[in-house]
Amino acid sequence: KVMQADVPLRFGLHSGLLEYIPDAPTGCGLIIHGGHGSWTDGGGDQAATRALADGCRVIAIDMPGQGRNAEQEATLPTGEGLSVKTDGLHGAFALLDTPSRTALDVFVVPVIAAVDRMEATTAAPVTAVGLSGGGWTAAVAAAVDDRIDRSLNVAGSTVVDPEQPCSGDYEQCLGRLYSAVPMETIYALAASGPGRESVQVLNYYDPCCFAGTNGSQWSGSVQRDVAAAGAGGTYTLIIDRTFPGQHAYQPSATDILDGWLEQR
Repeated sequence: KVMQADVPLRFGLHSGLLEYIPDAPTGCGLIIHGGHGSWTDGGGDQAATRALADGCRVIAIDMPGQGRNAEQEATLPTGEGLSVKTDGLHGAFALLDTPSRTALDVFVVPVIAAVDRMEATTAAPVTAVGLSGGGWTAAVAAAVDDRIDRSLNVAGSTVVDPEQPCSGDYEQCLGRLYSAVPMETIYALAASGPGRESVQVLNYYDPCCFAGTNGSQWSGSVQRDVAAAGAGGTYTLIIDRTFPGQHAYQPSATDILDGWLEQR
């Protein structure tokens, strides 16, 4: 069974949720988030299929201006319209920022809405996974909402120096966010809490994003922050060197997800 829902957002935007109901539900839930394309890219569709086979309810989400959310127009405070897909980097969203607020909520609110739906229909645990920009979204959403028990961020982010020039995606360059809440803190918040797990996978030979990164400059400090918080939870960083030239869910990521689904 497939259901669709629409999440209203600021600026007159909206985000479509695609919800798959398994034939024999076992109580688990998987939120799968796409990057700069469709949520099915890079093995996302295969991850959803495995989750459904294990009896998990699955909600699929695309990023703003991507996939099912393409061809939308935001309404500026002046009343003017603004296409949110003017380039592949979400650059148009910078025009929605005000001195007191960024457009971060447009990226995160759809995941929170998906968790609301999961909470009403599933038992624990709820897992959020994403590739590329979807991995960043999964990590940030898990930091904001501790109802997400397990999060998997694949090729989605590294740490950010807000004092340095940034030429990446809008959401990767939010200096006001990262000055107040560094990415290391976001990783720790995503992991902290009883029974919670957060796994970050970086593809060492990724042709798109964060290739050649080993994470040694932040992984230890994040783990120490999680331990110091005293609330439980684990953060793990995996550097996957298996298949060069692929921006995708690699074996290490699929193994983590499969293990979670088997635990339910």
